[in-house]
Amino acid sequence: MTKYCNRCGETPTSLREYEDYKGNKAYFYHCDDCATQAYRYFRREARDHERAQEEAKKKKEQAEQAHKDREYKLSHCQQCGKKSSVYHYIYDKRTGKLISSTSNATDADNQVVFCTREHFQSLLNKHKAKIAEILKKQGKRIEEESKKLEELLAEQEELQKALVEELEKEISTITCAKCGQSKEGKHWVNKQDQNVFCSESCYDDYYATEKCDECGLKITGKSYYKDYENKTGILCQDCAEKKILTDLRKKQNPSPLSPNNSPPTSSQNNQTNLKCYNCKKHFNYGENTHYFPQKPDKKWCDSCDPEINICLQATQQIFQNQEVNVDNLKVSAENKEQLKALVKIKKGEQINIDNLNIDQEAKDDLKKLQKQIPVNKPQQRSQNTSDYVVNCFNCGVEYETDKNKDPHSNCWYCNDKKIQVWKNGTLQGNNLNSKPNDKSYLSWIVGAATCVILLIPYFIWRQKKVKEMKKQGKKIPWWF
Repeated sequence: MTKYCNRCGETPTSLREYEDYKGNKAYFYHCDDCATQAYRYFRREARDHERAQEEAKKKKEQAEQAHKDREYKLSHCQQCGKKSSVYHYIYDKRTGKLISSTSNATDADNQVVFCTREHFQSLLNKHKAKIAEILKKQGKRIEEESKKLEELLAEQEELQKALVEELEKEISTITCAKCGQSKEGKHWVNKQDQNVFCSESCYDDYYATEKCDECGLKITGKSYYKDYENKTGILCQDCAEKKILTDLRKKQNPSPLSPNNSPPTSSQNNQTNLKCYNCKKHFNYGENTHYFPQKPDKKWCDSCDPEINICLQATQQIFQNQEVNVDNLKVSAENKEQLKALVKIKKGEQINIDNLNIDQEAKDDLKKLQKQIPVNKPQQRSQNTSDYVVNCFNCGVEYETDKNKDPHSNCWYCNDKKIQVWKNGTLQGNNLNSKPNDKSYLSWIVGAATCVILLIPYFIWRQKKVKEMKKQGKKIPWWF
């Protein structure tokens, strides 16, 4: 007869014998897989029973050892460890008294046994020494913290004084001598006549005496001659730049050829072997010859025409105050040096044109341009005694300030970082390549003062608590 597994119902099966940790036996028909799982279960049950017995044994041993320790403390001296058979002393922690007794102590947690008074006094002196060391360390720590608190209080007073002074400077109310408006905060003062102004524009309008011949407005910044050769006419900065751009566009975009402006022919000039204005090579005059309409004698060959067009376009961008990366232009080294010199001249920087590695004709052109762009007629400063003069390269505005202000940051008008700072005619700072310090010291002062004010109540409260705990004889926690 076929036997099926009592667990899964599959075949083949065989009769298996099982025994638990108590010694009880049982028989079942199981296949191999089910028999393996059953054997594993009984083995795990036996191991758990053994582990529980071992833990119970350890707990019993620990309880017995604790009981022995308590009995030892109740009958043996705490200092020397000897057992007193008849007469000994018991110190009670709850009452703080030492009494003589002939019986053992009854409470091991709150009572301590000593065989003599000398042993009690020796152990007491050790505890007093430890407490004295702890109090000494805490006393030193309290002194150090009190010194730090005094320093913080002194710093707080200084910060409060500085804050009051800064606020008084910022909140002062003035009446403008030009427009008559009242204003709080930053203002301008002429130290010579003590006139006060609300803005730079009111200051310039009040002292400006020149007017532009083109727009008719008062010149508050740089002024230029309208005709530099004859030293006649006055133009403001905007009108002067417009005039330069107009002349440049006329040169780049000439009017249609007329009989008076016709290109020279080979027969008129008697030139069959011309010299290129750019590469200095000789070439034959023909249809591919390029030249300036205003200066027909300056001609260049067809191979140099792309480079000349790049130079003309870069020159136009320079006069329009646009950024030009001269090093990335595909032009010759001589043209790059000439364009770099033009950029410096446009920014108002002084350069020695004679030391440039360019031809004499280009040097003469740069010298003429250098005479037109710099300040030909400087702004009058006879009534202005400010210490610093700031010149912005972006908007072209030049303004003055006193030493109490910070002119070494951004321009007050366009907020640009490209500025130069002059003091009594001497260059003090140049922010073309360096980053200005825009951080305000007032914000740091206010933040530090706030932190000190918030910490002072805590230190005062802590010091009071330490004194109270000392009077009560309590131990000061290490985290306090």
